[in-house]
Amino acid sequence: MALVPDIQGGGTVFGKKDDISAIEEDGVRTKEDPGELNRRVDLVVNANSFASAVFPRTGRLILGDVGLEFRADSGVGFIQIPWPSVEEVKVDIVANNYVRAITVSTPDCSPLEFVVSDGKNLVRCLAGHVGRERLVQATHATGEVGDAVRRRVGRLFSRGRGEE
Repeated sequence: MALVPDIQGGGTVFGKKDDISAIEEDGVRTKEDPGELNRRVDLVVNANSFASAVFPRTGRLILGDVGLEFRADSGVGFIQIPWPSVEEVKVDIVANNYVRAITVSTPDCSPLEFVVSDGKNLVRCLAGHVGRERLVQATHATGEVGDAVRRRVGRLFSRGRGEE
């Protein structure tokens, strides 16, 4: 499918192992790089992949006619996700203007987060490929807490409008 290489059990790991015996010992399966996923590239942006919470990878996020692809700058590690496999894309918007990150959800694995350099163009391109109905704004705990505080303070100073 889409994520290569992977751990048995659904996680994602970057890198290749040279020694086959080491692969069998630690349960990591690797696949050879099949090459580029897309025949035509629509957009390339700099991105950091947080597929592994401990080791983020710097690289390029490539959107094309077949799917979304992340290539690490080090040359070791890649993620390929065909468009039909994308269930939802959460967009992290900061200050109502700046797109900081996207999180891609697929049916086969945990969500993959990418912090991107050119978020507005990325979201426009994603909307063309996956459709606007699959683009969702990410919720923030601070925003929800702020809204609750504003509602409560608003009730205190409602100026005779009655209790809400």
